Amino acid sequence: MDFAFTPEQELVRSSLEEFCAREMPREKVREWDETVDFVPDELWAKMAGLGMFAFSVPPEYGGEGADM
Repeated sequence: MDFAFTPEQELVRSSLEEFCAREMPREKVREWDETVDFVPDELWAKMAGLGMFAFSVPPEYGGEGADM
């Protein structure tokens, strides 16, 4: 059984890794953890803009239709 990522999965994985490194470095996450609002609204908007919340949503509902 092959557990390697497909090229498409690798692209998503590396893109998310770069996004997280740039937008959510460890220091920022620790700072947010000490506030009432853990993740700033601007970051939620950026993640939504990249489709991070729609990976497994079927295309007929506006998602990507990816498997888990």
